[in-house]
Amino acid sequence: MGIVKKLGSQTAYYGLSSVVGRLLNYLLVPLYTYVIVDPSQMGIVTYLYALAALFNVFLSYGMETAFFRYSNDSDNGIEKVRNTAFTSIFMTTTMMAVIGLLLYKDIAAWIDYSHRSICVLYFIIIIAADAYAIIPFARLRQEGKAKLYAVIRIAGILVGIVLNVLFIYLLPKAGIIAVNVDNIFLSNVISSLVVLLLLLWKVRGFRLQIDVKLWAKMLAYGLPILIAGTAGIVNETMDRVFLRELLPVDSREYYLGVYGNCFKMGIFIALFTQAFRMAGEPFFFSRMRDDDAQKVYARVTLYYTMVIGAMYVAVMGNLSWLQYFVGEEYRVGMDIVPIILMANVCLGLYYNLSMWYKLTDRTLWGAYLSIIGAVVTIIVIFYGVPRWGYIAAAWAHLSTYATMMILSYVLGQKFYPIPYNVGKVLLYVAVAGAMGYVSWNMMGGNIWVGNGFFVLYCMMVLGVERKKIMSILHKR
Repeated sequence: MGIVKKLGSQTAYYGLSSVVGRLLNYLLVPLYTYVIVDPSQMGIVTYLYALAALFNVFLSYGMETAFFRYSNDSDNGIEKVRNTAFTSIFMTTTMMAVIGLLLYKDIAAWIDYSHRSICVLYFIIIIAADAYAIIPFARLRQEGKAKLYAVIRIAGILVGIVLNVLFIYLLPKAGIIAVNVDNIFLSNVISSLVVLLLLLWKVRGFRLQIDVKLWAKMLAYGLPILIAGTAGIVNETMDRVFLRELLPVDSREYYLGVYGNCFKMGIFIALFTQAFRMAGEPFFFSRMRDDDAQKVYARVTLYYTMVIGAMYVAVMGNLSWLQYFVGEEYRVGMDIVPIILMANVCLGLYYNLSMWYKLTDRTLWGAYLSIIGAVVTIIVIFYGVPRWGYIAAAWAHLSTYATMMILSYVLGQKFYPIPYNVGKVLLYVAVAGAMGYVSWNMMGGNIWVGNGFFVLYCMMVLGVERKKIMSILHKR
């Protein structure tokens, strides 16, 4: 059980940068939604940050995962892999940035934001800076430097928060500048550049060198991940882009602002899943040659389900007061939150169940699964939004991740059988879902009932898994 405990500690460190860090960022939601009262002003923020996720996938094109894969291959020198991956991304990102900076006004006009072309300019700088940081951050993860990773991530987040408070609240209150969403992007530009500078200072030793033969292998390995990642972004963020096209022109910016900010209420589960994924990917690769690897993976998935179920019940039980983190004009969209939370539960399980195709070099299957998910997303959104509005986009998330989760399990058992305790996993998810539904939908968000369910869920898990939990806690 020691290796499981080690994974837990790594997840905790990455959690400092993703969970704690993005929770701090989440505190900006009240700032935005209480100061920028009109949701239509936030439409461009929702829209461009949805596109940012797509560009992040394009600009990494699977090279990050390829870096992990070939760093663990004894036939390649770690320095050769490191330099090849970094140089590849450096060259492609620089090309994109130069083109974008030259044509940003035309791009703004093309997406019907010519009146906010400065936001597009800031947007290009942000995605370029983030792309340059991909391999340096991957190196920290590969070397197990989770503490340093967390410090740099949190430093950038704190800079961004301070600047947002300064530009959105303090300076406008003092009458120095007006409240403007442009400054949200400016704050992110500065924080992204600070992170990049810290990385280049602390993570040294990169050279602009490419081993062509190795590069070809890494591209071939990463191409299916690029396809899967692109389809994955369709599943994760492109709903906001589609909403802008499908909603009535006179109200689309308003509902984009509402949907985008209420969507962030799913952050509690999404952030834990992100932290776990960042610790889990290098962990799973490092254990792939162990004799008991499949058993370890099965245990990890079970423990993940226990924790994520508890988190779901806890958030649902306290949603009646958590909703006040969003300004009053935005709370009309709170009905999407329970759906998004459960969608993130399914997504987390999918990440656990999908490692088989990476471990067996069948990354093309990841592309297939993501493409299937993208098809589900598009069908649900394009059918549902014109009929039921933006809530259909939330249902698209749940439908997509549930489909991908089930298919990944079935395929994984064929190509890389892992002895998951399916009964317990389904039990914990079903019980958590039922408790959350009752506390919010049937009991009107009663906080006493909701937290009573949370205590009951934890008691159930401790009763069933007490021996295993104690063995992990006492394992040295």
